[in-house]
Amino acid sequence: MAQANPEFKYYRQLAGTWKNSDGSCVVVLTEFVGITVSYGGAVLDGNYGVIPTGPTVELHPQGAQGRSMPGFMTYRYDPSEDIQLKLGDRALKDGCQTRFNIDFAWHDDTDRLHLDLSNVITGEKLSFILDREVVSASYSPLKEGECRCDCGQIFASKFCPNCGAPRKERKSTYIIREALPDDAEKMISYLNQVGGESDNLLHGENEFKVPVEGVKRKLAMSKDSENSIVLIALENEQIIARAEIEGYYPARIRHRAKFGISVRKDYWNQGIGTEMLKRIVEQAKEMKIRVIELEVISDNLRGINLYHKMGFIDIGIYKAYFNVNGTYKDAIVMQKVL
Repeated sequence: MAQANPEFKYYRQLAGTWKNSDGSCVVVLTEFVGITVSYGGAVLDGNYGVIPTGPTVELHPQGAQGRSMPGFMTYRYDPSEDIQLKLGDRALKDGCQTRFNIDFAWHDDTDRLHLDLSNVITGEKLSFILDREVVSASYSPLKEGECRCDCGQIFASKFCPNCGAPRKERKSTYIIREALPDDAEKMISYLNQVGGESDNLLHGENEFKVPVEGVKRKLAMSKDSENSIVLIALENEQIIARAEIEGYYPARIRHRAKFGISVRKDYWNQGIGTEMLKRIVEQAKEMKIRVIELEVISDNLRGINLYHKMGFIDIGIYKAYFNVNGTYKDAIVMQKVL
């Protein structure tokens, strides 16, 4: 049996999504030492460590000397600090360009996360205080490929690093196929449901107003197209995910296609998005599409991670792309050359 990680309780304590007051700075921490930071269109996706600095320290005139890491001297940044975050990579990048560096990251005894950044171009210092985002108990903030053990540990390997138990895979019974005109009513119901589960889609809950006949025509056109296709994942005859590439008509850009995807919230973190995207890429190659392009909201960290994993690269920022309840959000423009 694997030896329990003595620091696991701190990772569990920090795990979650953290946002500042206006939502411009977002940090996602997982129990499996993963960290994603998003600010100003730049993103860091890496790993982190913890240094407890609360009751395990001795005070000195200069600050507090940590005793949890032999050979290292750690000082508190503030009297309220109880955990410091160690970061291997500190660079927030917009594509290949580093825009910000993380100077310090720490947690305080009132359950707030503190993040200090430096703008690498202007030298400006930025300090953020982030609050934990409250999520429903049924939602597990897992990354693709991760699972949650019965002991609470999140991991991506075959065995739990905390208790040694083997991972338990959910037995998927869904199928993926091309959407047909007869799927129109199910498609409308699905789109109106997922619109209320995420702010990352073009419409909100029950805001999809296209009539059934209009959706049927759209699906029929996609089915007959040489450079467009709509795929759906179904379980128990219900649509649980949708992915689409829509090719351009003009001859000089017919090698390009726009991509979009959505997954029902109760099927998040089960690899369905990855599988749908793989199928879309296969279809695009068969249709001789050379470039797949998309826009993703800059704080949609789960989507950004998926696209990067699948080989998409950032090529720009679309300012004020979304207006969600009066708040304008930027989008990252990405492409994948096949």
